[in-house]
Amino acid sequence: MPNKPKTADGQQIIEALRKKLPERERRVVPAEAGTVELRAAVDGVGPKIGMTIPYDTDSVEMYGFTERIAPGAFARSIKNGRSSRRSQDVVALWRDVVALWNHDPSWVLGRQANDSLTFTDGEKQLDAVVTLDGDDAMHRHFARRIERRDVQGSSFGFETVKDQWEYHDDGTVTRTLIEVKMFDISPVTYPAYPDSGAEQRSLIDVATIRAGVDLGDLADLLAAAVAGKVPLERRAALAGWVDRLGGFLPPMPAPAIDWGRRLALRERHL
Repeated sequence: MPNKPKTADGQQIIEALRKKLPERERRVVPAEAGTVELRAAVDGVGPKIGMTIPYDTDSVEMYGFTERIAPGAFARSIKNGRSSRRSQDVVALWRDVVALWNHDPSWVLGRQANDSLTFTDGEKQLDAVVTLDGDDAMHRHFARRIERRDVQGSSFGFETVKDQWEYHDDGTVTRTLIEVKMFDISPVTYPAYPDSGAEQRSLIDVATIRAGVDLGDLADLLAAAVAGKVPLERRAALAGWVDRLGGFLPPMPAPAIDWGRRLALRERHL
């Protein structure tokens, strides 16, 4: 067991850890700590996705410390978000919390401002419920991913308003979030921290659905193409999907103009 450092040494370690943290942070709530579930539509409204953030639960070690969330840490943020409902003030609308898919602002599941995202703040956990649009094809796709348990984790983005740090006798550090400003909450495909590239890779699923491509069917066709056995009747479909995916690529840059060569040619003609 490491020797207990002096108080000043412990404070220096805490300050060094603070400096590692970005202003806007993101935390994952893995399936074993929280709950992500699909709830059936009620009176034709829905379906709904429920997400849970537990209080007073130690995180895994990250950045050199463990972290827990104190009950009520989101209270003011949620209250401010509720006050933005039906507001005509554009600035006020930025105060509410948005539910996103994989933290991608292109795919909004709901938000406090229109009551499609609601919170229940209890002593043991914060419960979030987002009501999906049953007429939206992407929302139905996301609901299916939750229902099949393809997606089991959740994550939230925030800025710290007030926290408390403690250096322990065994050399470990605990950070408690006392109050935070929440910006968004998301079901996430890869329960990983933002510095992992896995979360970005999960957006491939969104992009292919946007292009009208069935990933499973495409994988089968590509495997058949490698073997040189794509059925004749499916070749047109494969070519069409390749064209659709190609539509996501930026246009090719125009070739650079060789002004020196042009001037040389002009001088020769003169």
